[in-house]
Amino acid sequence: ADADADADADADDDDGVDCGSLTFEGCCAPGDVLVYCLEGSINHIDCADIAQDCVWMGDEYGYACAPDTMGFPESDPSGDFPRECPSD
Repeated sequence: ADADADADADADDDDGVDCGSLTFEGCCAPGDVLVYCLEGSINHIDCADIAQDCVWMGDEYGYACAPDTMGFPESDPSGDFPRECPSD
């Protein structure tokens, strides 16, 4: 039983292990769905449901939901974080 407890404790050290290649900066799935990793869990927010678009809000926030009137770019201008979500 102790070996299992140690393995469980070690797993907690690998933040994002359950997100695959998805990062905190996230991505935009078809239909303006924001997808991002937070504390090892994948989260989804349907921006269209709240009358917003999935946009790039800069390095500090990554992709986020925002009204199109705010003028944020659709994707990361640097290309470091592609708008399209990874397939894994």
